[in-house]
Amino acid sequence: MSDFSRVDRLRKQIRDVVSEIIQRRVKDPNIGIVTITDVELTGDLREAKVFYSTLGDEETQRSTGRALKKALGFIQSSLARELRIRKAPIIQFKEDRSAERATRIQELLEQIHREDEKHSDDD
Repeated sequence: MSDFSRVDRLRKQIRDVVSEIIQRRVKDPNIGIVTITDVELTGDLREAKVFYSTLGDEETQRSTGRALKKALGFIQSSLARELRIRKAPIIQFKEDRSAERATRIQELLEQIHREDEKHSDDD
């Protein structure tokens, strides 16, 4: 049980610290509005997938992804200093498009509902 809570605490800490680093310390104008949505850690705590979402069109999202990859070394070293643990995990950024998918699903459900109402009115 204590191992799970340690992993959970570390995930939350990584999420918060990486978010703070991106918002306050990374000075790349190509980074749009970024939200760190989740962090997945490997069992040995050596690697972390940091999931992010960003607002904007496709080009803004692509440029944000490129800028995050470019700033990865700075973010990684800043994270290592902030965590104050013996060995900080190596991070990898992954775009989280779950909000987009949820919006698309909602639109489809609303469309189906409208079509059902239309067919009900026709009867």
